[in-house]
Amino acid sequence: MSERFTLGVNGAGGRMGQRIVALGHADPKLVVTAALEAPGSPHLGKDAGELAGIGRINVPISSTLEHRVDVMIDFSMPAGAAAAAKVCAERQIPLVVAT
Repeated sequence: MSERFTLGVNGAGGRMGQRIVALGHADPKLVVTAALEAPGSPHLGKDAGELAGIGRINVPISSTLEHRVDVMIDFSMPAGAAAAAKVCAERQIPLVVAT
């Protein structure tokens, strides 16, 4: 039995964030369960998979992390990375910052 890890992507609406969503969805050991963007982003509410060009994955882009993920990958702007770091530290979620 293989373990699957839940993945959150901060900056999911950007070019690299979309690519991370697509790669995460394609990896059998990962499940994309959260896709985040800044408040006011035109991508809020859109399906992260559709935005990434891979079809619907039933993960709406949100401005807040509603549930725990096993790991968060950040490809946002510096302010977004700082906000993600704060949330991840509070919830003890490993964070990979790629900005």
